[in-house]
Order: sequence, then structure tokens, then C-alpha cells
Amino acid sequence: MKTLAIVLAGVALLLTGCSPSNSLSREEAAQLIRNASSYPIEHTMDFILDGNVGAQSPYIPEAMNTLNKFGVAKARSTRVTTGGRTVTVFKIELTAKGKQHQRGSVFRSKHGEPLATLVVQTCEFGEVTGITYVNEARTSALVEYTQPCSFTPFAHAYDPYITEGLVWSSAKKYREALQKNAGTQKVRFQLYDDGWRIAS
Repeated sequence: MKTLAIVLAGVALLLTGCSPSNSLSREEAAQLIRNASSYPIEHTMDFILDGNVGAQSPYIPEAMNTLNKFGVAKARSTRVTTGGRTVTVFKIELTAKGKQHQRGSVFRSKHGEPLATLVVQTCEFGEVTGITYVNEARTSALVEYTQPCSFTPFAHAYDPYITEGLVWSSAKKYREALQKNAGTQKVRFQLYDDGWRIAS
């Protein structure tokens, strides 16, 4: 009987060691999130480098001044009146500092304007702040974590671009999405036979 008891205990221990734990630790969740997200995460936006806006507005000069102040571009704007119509003409020349935020080469819009894809926000992984199991079997969990984000100098000149419509019509929604990136993030985990994974 003792031999049988020892054998059964050994089998139970072996099975326990081979089975994934129903408990998801913050350390494990953090590592899985890092692996899945490839931090740091960069968010970009296409900036028009040479164009004009049919408006007499202070926003374009303000954006140009912001870029100059941060040293990321030599930017300028001028109001030109032709045939009774006034437009604001602007030009952005990226400096070496500004080109550090550029991704890819300058390309042309469908209207022929030169565009540069520039990083406006960078996000890092912060820490797991909470784990909530969503079923009694503890095979599904909702993980909350922080994601600190920082804006590049180009983001500070971003709002005027939204106001003047210098980028696509969904720019305002994109800006709101960038702001949400810096808030508390949530992701669902699922327990499978081989362990915990982020649910698709």
C-alpha cells in the first residue's frame, strides 16, 4: 500500500508540474504584453512640407513658430493675395534634429504636395496595475496596464494642422486616439493547454 501511495503521489506531482497554472501573475502578463507589442510603439502622421491654405488664420504661423522653436525644422509662412483671394503659403524644411523623427522618404500626395511621415508620439510599456478573472474557472482574465507616452515636437504643431485641414479629414479623431494611448490599457488573456496567451 505504501508503494502504491508513493506512486500515486508521484504521478499527481508530475501532472501538476506539467499543467499550466490557473494563476496569471503580473510578471508573466507584463512579459507577454511586451512580447506582443514590440515596444517602443511609434505613432506617425504625414505632414505637408510645402503647400497653402485658403484662409487668413493665425494657426499656420503658430505651427511654423512651434517647429522653429523646437529646432526640428526651418519653417515659414506667408499670406499671399491674388485676384482678391488670400491664402497662407507655408514651407517646412526638416533639420537634422527633425529628420530623426522621419520614417521613410518624402513622397507626393495625389495633389502633388510633398509629404513626410513623422513620429508624433512614442509609447513605452509601464506596469501591470490589475488582473481580474472573468469566469469562475479562472481561464480568462482582463489585465490592466499603464502605457506612458510622450509627444515629439511635431505633435505640438499638430492641432493647427487639424484646424486648417492640412491633413486627412479624420485627423481630429486620430489626435483623440493618440491621447487615449497614454491612458490605462486593457487586454484579455485566455488560458490554453500550454499556458496563458493574449486573446485575439
